[in-house]
Amino acid sequence: MVDVCDTAIESVDAIDLEQPMVETHIRNMDNISATYYTRQVIGLSYNVCAQMQCCHVGTSIAGIVAGLHVGFTLVFPSTNFNPESSIEAIIQERCSAVIGTTAMYVDLVAKVRELGITINNLEIVLIGGSMIPEVLARQPVYGMTEGVPLFLSAPEDSLEQTLTTVGKAVKNIELKVVDKEGKMVPMGSPGELWARGYIVMLGYWGDEAKTRETITADGWLKTGDQVILLESGHCKVVGRLKEAIIRGSDQIFPKEIEEFFLSHPDVVDAQAFGVSDARWGEEMCIYIRPKDGSSLTEEHMKRFCKGKVAEFRVPRYVRFLDDFPRNTTGKVDTKKLKEQFLQDKEYNESNEQILKKTYGP
Repeated sequence: MVDVCDTAIESVDAIDLEQPMVETHIRNMDNISATYYTRQVIGLSYNVCAQMQCCHVGTSIAGIVAGLHVGFTLVFPSTNFNPESSIEAIIQERCSAVIGTTAMYVDLVAKVRELGITINNLEIVLIGGSMIPEVLARQPVYGMTEGVPLFLSAPEDSLEQTLTTVGKAVKNIELKVVDKEGKMVPMGSPGELWARGYIVMLGYWGDEAKTRETITADGWLKTGDQVILLESGHCKVVGRLKEAIIRGSDQIFPKEIEEFFLSHPDVVDAQAFGVSDARWGEEMCIYIRPKDGSSLTEEHMKRFCKGKVAEFRVPRYVRFLDDFPRNTTGKVDTKKLKEQFLQDKEYNESNEQILKKTYGP
């Protein structure tokens, strides 16, 4: 019998006891925090800016518990995320490391450019909550609340390895990449990542069925991520299997499309997701957050795709917002974006026309 020492909320769109909560134990927390500061070489002299709330494992374990291990100073810039407060704290407190979500870093970079300032004291950026786009990546860490960390970048990694992978596996855990039947795939082939070891949670609080669905009888945690393990030992994340868009017989991962659009100089952020379609089963919608003062259009963005991505990967619907809805941890709330899009007049009329042509009025 292992005693529970920490219960973390898996998703904090709203604090609700009906949501999945992850139970972990003291050995897990102790080893995780030690792994963070050992691999990332965070020392006693560091000031670490914690932008995420303390209910998130990024701050609670990589911040508070790891801080007790090492003795570094933890800086909280504000009660709720605010890019200007974070910038002020990083500069005034001379922070050499920072913890945040992808969306937070998008806002930070945009605000730094808007203010025309330079931040030159940061050495390490810890990212949690969602995949980091390649154009923003500097020091990736990969894991999930149910098992964290799984992979970490290290200072000796090349720039290419840092920008395109999530690093190498942490020590003393087991990993394998499997197909739909749970059989291991060859090195370099895509498949779902499974993990086993001290990093795996005890289970979901009060939800044995969900725990059995996520953790096999012999202790393997099914991450739900499609990855590729490289010969070098580094891991490349392709995308979330449950977020994959199946258009006809083609599979599209939103992460790949988002990263492509982020390469456009006037795009600050991008969020893609699938929506039901009367003809193809699913089509892709992407919301673009344009740079202030830019004049992007749907036609322009589709022309941007021409000759660069396969035709079936070009989003059917392109929409624009000045800012994206966020949950309490600062992650972009894709669920709310999708709910907003489902009211879209063009989308609904298009599906109605297809149905009428197929089945009659």
